[in-house]
Amino acid sequence: MDRGADTCIERGTGSCRTLVRLRGVDRGGGNCTNRGAHTIGRTACFFVQKRPYNFTEAPTGSSDPEINPKFLPKLKAMCPFGKVNNKIPLDQGTSFIFDASDANLYHDNKTKPILDSYISTGSGKSFKSDFGKAMVKMGNIGVKTDPEGEIRRVCSAVN
Repeated sequence: MDRGADTCIERGTGSCRTLVRLRGVDRGGGNCTNRGAHTIGRTACFFVQKRPYNFTEAPTGSSDPEINPKFLPKLKAMCPFGKVNNKIPLDQGTSFIFDASDANLYHDNKTKPILDSYISTGSGKSFKSDFGKAMVKMGNIGVKTDPEGEIRRVCSAVN
Protein backbone atom coordinates (compact mmCIF):
# COMPACT_ATOMS: atom_id res chain seq x y z
CA MET A 1 0.00 0.00 0.00
CA ASP A 2 1.40 3.45 -0.97
CA ARG A 3 1.67 5.55 2.19
CA GLY A 4 3.32 8.59 0.54
CA ALA A 5 0.22 10.73 0.17
CA ASP A 6 -1.20 9.64 3.53
CA THR A 7 1.98 10.64 5.35
CA CYS A 8 2.05 13.93 3.48
CA ILE A 9 -1.52 14.75 4.48
CA GLU A 10 -1.32 13.49 8.09
CA ARG A 11 1.83 15.38 8.98
CA GLY A 12 1.05 18.53 7.01
CA THR A 13 4.28 18.10 5.07
CA GLY A 14 4.85 18.32 1.38
CA SER A 15 3.80 20.91 -1.11
CA CYS A 16 0.48 21.02 -2.90
CA ARG A 17 2.32 19.82 -5.98
CA THR A 18 3.33 16.69 -4.04
CA LEU A 19 -0.28 16.14 -2.98
CA VAL A 20 -1.46 16.59 -6.55
CA ARG A 21 1.16 14.14 -7.84
CA LEU A 22 0.39 11.52 -5.18
CA ARG A 23 -3.40 11.82 -5.16
CA GLY A 24 -4.15 13.16 -8.62
CA VAL A 25 -6.29 16.04 -7.35
CA ASP A 26 -6.27 19.55 -8.76
CA ARG A 27 -5.21 22.76 -7.04
CA GLY A 28 -7.70 24.97 -8.86
CA GLY A 29 -10.73 23.48 -7.11
CA GLY A 30 -9.17 23.99 -3.71
CA ASN A 31 -8.00 20.55 -2.60
CA CYS A 32 -4.96 22.24 -1.09
CA THR A 33 -7.52 24.16 0.96
CA ASN A 34 -7.94 20.90 2.90
CA ARG A 35 -4.56 21.55 4.46
CA GLY A 36 -6.40 24.13 6.59
CA ALA A 37 -8.42 21.32 8.17
CA HIS A 38 -5.70 20.77 10.75
CA THR A 39 -5.46 24.49 11.55
CA ILE A 40 -8.80 26.21 11.17
CA GLY A 41 -11.76 25.71 13.47
CA ARG A 42 -12.76 23.45 16.35
CA THR A 43 -13.42 19.78 17.00
CA ALA A 44 -15.50 17.79 19.47
CA CYS A 45 -13.76 16.16 22.42
CA PHE A 46 -15.16 12.86 21.13
CA PHE A 47 -12.34 12.78 18.57
CA VAL A 48 -9.54 13.17 21.15
CA GLN A 49 -11.10 11.61 24.28
CA LYS A 50 -8.96 8.44 24.27
CA ARG A 51 -5.64 10.26 24.02
CA PRO A 52 -5.72 12.06 27.39
CA TYR A 53 -7.58 9.35 29.33
CA ASN A 54 -7.25 5.83 27.95
CA PHE A 55 -4.70 5.66 25.16
CA THR A 56 -4.76 2.20 23.56
CA GLU A 57 -0.97 1.89 23.19
CA ALA A 58 -0.35 2.80 26.85
CA PRO A 59 -1.34 1.09 30.12
CA THR A 60 -5.07 1.35 30.90
CA GLY A 61 -5.98 4.82 32.09
CA SER A 62 -2.74 6.36 30.81
CA SER A 63 -2.43 9.34 28.50
CA ASP A 64 -0.82 9.33 25.08
CA PRO A 65 2.90 9.89 25.78
CA GLU A 66 3.12 12.01 22.60
CA ILE A 67 0.98 14.77 24.18
CA ASN A 68 3.12 17.58 25.55
CA PRO A 69 3.02 17.11 29.35
CA LYS A 70 2.58 20.87 29.83
CA PHE A 71 -0.47 20.84 27.54
CA LEU A 72 -2.11 17.71 28.98
CA PRO A 73 -3.75 19.41 32.02
CA LYS A 74 -5.18 22.11 29.74
CA LEU A 75 -6.54 19.46 27.34
CA LYS A 76 -8.13 17.58 30.25
CA ALA A 77 -9.69 20.82 31.52
CA MET A 78 -11.19 21.55 28.09
CA CYS A 79 -12.25 17.91 27.57
CA PRO A 80 -13.21 16.43 30.96
CA PHE A 81 -13.65 12.66 30.87
CA GLY A 82 -17.02 11.77 29.35
CA LYS A 83 -17.76 15.28 28.03
CA VAL A 84 -17.55 14.19 24.40
CA ASN A 85 -19.63 17.09 23.02
CA ASN A 86 -17.36 19.86 24.35
CA LYS A 87 -15.67 21.77 21.52
CA ILE A 88 -11.97 22.66 21.51
CA PRO A 89 -9.84 24.68 19.06
CA LEU A 90 -7.72 22.65 16.63
CA ASP A 91 -4.82 25.08 17.01
CA GLN A 92 -4.48 26.68 20.43
CA GLY A 93 -4.50 30.47 20.08
CA THR A 94 -4.71 30.54 16.28
CA SER A 95 -7.77 28.44 15.50
CA PHE A 96 -9.24 30.95 13.06
CA ILE A 97 -6.15 31.92 11.04
CA PHE A 98 -3.59 30.23 8.81
CA ASP A 99 -0.28 30.00 10.62
CA ALA A 100 3.27 28.65 10.32
CA SER A 101 2.10 25.11 9.59
CA ASP A 102 0.53 26.48 6.42
CA ALA A 103 3.58 28.51 5.37
CA ASN A 104 4.50 26.22 2.49
CA LEU A 105 1.12 26.99 0.91
CA TYR A 106 1.89 30.70 1.10
CA HIS A 107 5.35 30.29 -0.42
CA ASP A 108 4.09 28.31 -3.43
CA ASN A 109 3.45 30.64 -6.40
CA LYS A 110 0.44 28.53 -7.42
CA THR A 111 -1.34 28.68 -4.04
CA LYS A 112 -0.28 32.10 -2.70
CA PRO A 113 -2.98 33.94 -4.72
CA ILE A 114 -5.61 31.57 -3.30
CA LEU A 115 -4.52 32.29 0.28
CA ASP A 116 -4.30 36.02 -0.45
CA SER A 117 -7.91 35.92 -1.64
CA TYR A 118 -8.98 34.29 1.65
CA ILE A 119 -7.08 36.85 3.70
CA SER A 120 -8.24 39.99 1.85
CA THR A 121 -11.65 41.36 2.70
CA GLY A 122 -14.34 41.85 0.11
CA SER A 123 -12.68 39.54 -2.41
CA GLY A 124 -15.72 37.30 -2.70
CA LYS A 125 -13.51 34.24 -2.26
CA SER A 126 -14.77 32.06 0.56
CA PHE A 127 -12.51 29.68 2.47
CA LYS A 128 -15.53 27.90 3.95
CA SER A 129 -17.12 27.35 0.56
CA ASP A 130 -13.87 26.16 -1.06
CA PHE A 131 -13.12 23.94 1.92
CA GLY A 132 -16.52 22.25 1.64
CA LYS A 133 -16.03 21.63 -2.09
CA ALA A 134 -12.52 20.30 -1.47
CA MET A 135 -13.77 17.87 1.19
CA VAL A 136 -16.32 16.49 -1.27
CA LYS A 137 -13.54 15.99 -3.83
CA MET A 138 -11.36 14.23 -1.23
CA GLY A 139 -14.29 11.96 -0.41
CA ASN A 140 -14.46 10.94 -4.05
CA ILE A 141 -10.82 9.82 -4.24
CA GLY A 142 -10.73 6.10 -4.94
CA VAL A 143 -11.11 3.93 -1.86
CA LYS A 144 -8.74 0.98 -1.86
CA THR A 145 -9.87 -2.27 -0.30
CA ASP A 146 -8.30 -5.73 -0.05
CA PRO A 147 -5.74 -6.56 -1.29
CA GLU A 148 -4.53 -2.98 -2.07
CA GLY A 149 -5.72 -1.35 1.14
CA GLU A 150 -8.21 -1.36 3.98
CA ILE A 151 -10.91 0.76 5.55
CA ARG A 152 -9.74 1.26 9.12
CA ARG A 153 -12.08 0.64 12.04
CA VAL A 154 -9.91 2.99 14.14
CA CYS A 155 -8.20 5.71 12.08
CA SER A 156 -5.04 5.69 14.19
CA ALA A 157 -4.44 1.93 13.91
CA VAL A 158 -4.10 -0.66 11.19
CA ASN A 159 -6.89 -3.28 11.40
